[in-house]
Amino acid sequence: MDIKERDLGWREIQRRIDKATSKEVAVGIIGGGEELEKAVANEFGTDKIPERPFMRQTFDRFFKEIQELKAEGMNRIVYDGTKPSVELNRIGDFYRNKVRSEISSKSGGFEANAEVTVKRKGSETPLLDTGKMIQSIKVEVRNAK
Repeated sequence: MDIKERDLGWREIQRRIDKATSKEVAVGIIGGGEELEKAVANEFGTDKIPERPFMRQTFDRFFKEIQELKAEGMNRIVYDGTKPSVELNRIGDFYRNKVRSEISSKSGGFEANAEVTVKRKGSETPLLDTGKMIQSIKVEVRNAK
């Protein structure tokens, strides 16, 4: 009796899963610099700056939607052959846009700037003075660690 193995496409599905899980998406101020320092100071607070967790708060608020995008993306990768980078960029763009919206819409409920900061910057609204930080929030697809 001869036994023949028939693949039926499972090897290709496994290859796609392996490829997808070898990548990750990063969202934030990538690469360091002055804007990263400002973002970290606001996200976690300092002795002079109150905590304004715009990244964590947004992630927590949209966690369910991010998980849904992840599941939908994995299905497209496995069954439709979509490239992992396309799906990871879709998730990253969603989260980046929500973070930017959280900052610019003032819906974060963040503590207003101190009086001394208002005098220097001319605004009570935190995180928005030059717009550089909000524009520095990027998406990067890279190899998983």
